[in-house]
Amino acid sequence: MAALSLGILAALLLQAGPTEVSETLEPVEARPESVRAGLGVRLEVRSSGGPTTDLEVAPTAAIRLPFRNAALTLAYEPRIFIFAGPVTQHVAYVHRGRVDLSAQPNPRWNLFLRVLGGYGEYDFNPLSTVLPRAPPTTDQGGPSGTTSSAPSPTTTIPSISTIPNERLVKVVDLSATAGVTYSVTPRMSWLLSGGYLRSGGVGAAAEEVLPLQQGPTGSTGPRFVLSPTDALEVLLSGWRTEFSNGPAATIVNLTGTWSHAFSRTWQADLVGGAGAFHSTGPDRPVNDSVLPVAGLALTHVWLLPRGNILNTLQLGAAPQPDAISGVVYERLNAALINSVPLGSRVWFSITGGVSVTVGNPQRDIRVESMLSWVISPQVSVSGGARLAWLRGSDLLGSTGFGWTGFLAVSINPLGTTL
Repeated sequence: MAALSLGILAALLLQAGPTEVSETLEPVEARPESVRAGLGVRLEVRSSGGPTTDLEVAPTAAIRLPFRNAALTLAYEPRIFIFAGPVTQHVAYVHRGRVDLSAQPNPRWNLFLRVLGGYGEYDFNPLSTVLPRAPPTTDQGGPSGTTSSAPSPTTTIPSISTIPNERLVKVVDLSATAGVTYSVTPRMSWLLSGGYLRSGGVGAAAEEVLPLQQGPTGSTGPRFVLSPTDALEVLLSGWRTEFSNGPAATIVNLTGTWSHAFSRTWQADLVGGAGAFHSTGPDRPVNDSVLPVAGLALTHVWLLPRGNILNTLQLGAAPQPDAISGVVYERLNAALINSVPLGSRVWFSITGGVSVTVGNPQRDIRVESMLSWVISPQVSVSGGARLAWLRGSDLLGSTGFGWTGFLAVSINPLGTTL
């Protein structure tokens, strides 16, 4: 259902259409809003034709609390993996939660806080997840928290990173970001944000498989509304990453993003810039270098009476540290989402993700095809197949290829998603 959810999001953003930008900042008026809640569960059974069957249970519970000129969203989204075979059985738990806070104390200031956290025994099998979860949307607009009536950068799909050689690893995954956007003029705003990342194995045995990495992050830069259909964002971002096995890296990126809405159904985002980094390791010389940063995002929504056809393509290249060795490589990523309505309640989707590194034999390719039947706003059923090709990891054996078929049921009693 990830492709369908992103399709609905893109359709709502693009159907809104561009509007003229007001030349004056109007006083903020409190809008009454009721408390909203979301409750659901997704059950997925996977099999590759062998004696072992995987079952994943992913419940969700969320609540959105409105305040005067502010809103707070709290969510708990664990994942439970159940492996049933003829000899061994195992149950793994991952506790995941998120906190989103947005506030606008006056017309010029927008404040935001986002915290994503996870802890438990994670399943790194690429056949379990095609693409990582996209960041939740908020009232602030794009992932950076900027607001404008001009186009916002397409919702970023997190890239696939290097994965360990073991399927189940006990990990901690924490990402916290807080910041402010200040409207200097009706056509220019400035972003300032900072955060902290901590991700990797928990305990000595897990850190041997997946080193723990942690460090601060920060970003700042202006955003210009060039016209009702054009926006330009210049961003200086950087982070420091220290690994538990010794390596460390400091990366600073300077990028510009041009967003353009060609029509109600077409939007493009073009990213260009450079990334400078300082990388050290206990068994290698210091590496100081500059590599290109580039990206392209295309979103197309074909409006049809029975539903909207969604096409999303994202390409990216940027220097990133390897999750295992800590060496900084130029990583190339691509993501494709296509969702087509076959009827008023039936959808077919194809989702794919690719990650490769320059100067390193790592490769990760994942493809999923899925047929979904929306029985009601509360219940949907989907089935399909996933394929994966790996290089640089032994998870899928000597050939590096794997596949699985799956059947999933999603239940949402309240009919709402937060």
